[in-house]
Amino acid sequence: MAILKNPSVDDIVSSSILLWSALLILVCLLGDVLCSFASQSLLLWRAVADNMIHGAVGVVAWAVVVMPGFSVDKWGQCLLCGLLASVIDLDHFWQAGSFQLQDAVSLQQRPLFHSTSLVLVLSALLWVVSLVFRLYILRKVTCMCAVAWLSHHLRDASRRGLWFPPLGSTPPLPYAVYIGGTVVLSVLMHYGYSGYYQAPSAQERILEVVPKVVVQ
Repeated sequence: MAILKNPSVDDIVSSSILLWSALLILVCLLGDVLCSFASQSLLLWRAVADNMIHGAVGVVAWAVVVMPGFSVDKWGQCLLCGLLASVIDLDHFWQAGSFQLQDAVSLQQRPLFHSTSLVLVLSALLWVVSLVFRLYILRKVTCMCAVAWLSHHLRDASRRGLWFPPLGSTPPLPYAVYIGGTVVLSVLMHYGYSGYYQAPSAQERILEVVPKVVVQ
């Protein structure tokens, strides 16, 4: 008689990554279908639909990073990542110097936070600062911002390419590269986050305690 074995932690994690990655692909595909229908409507609805899809992709991309396990904290993180993925579109209004939607979508060049160079440099700097000063929360925020903003850039890049000032822009990315790149970004961040960023190391906990002991 065959003996049923309980799934290991690795099995659960692998299944979770596959499930949420599949859901991420589905959100990307269905989101762009929704935007294609919205393109026939008013400018406002097109802009709202596009921004909502950026947010939805950010939510599910972060779910790939922090799952398995359901908790209020994890869902709150997912929603925050979705908000970060959406809110960078406000730089269109900043660049335009106007709150008029027509002005915001008619820019001659991309606004500041759509620079992939800036996101990569900023993420690297925040990461170094978090290591030097042993700031756990900053590590988490850095990971979240990187996933939110790079997923936004990848989605935009399927239409306009990635912008690397001062070097210039790439050609528009093939749609499959956008989808695959978004999934790979989230999966790689999952292993980096769970393996290193998720909690302070034992050495860091000791270093945080030692100054208190010395002062006492």
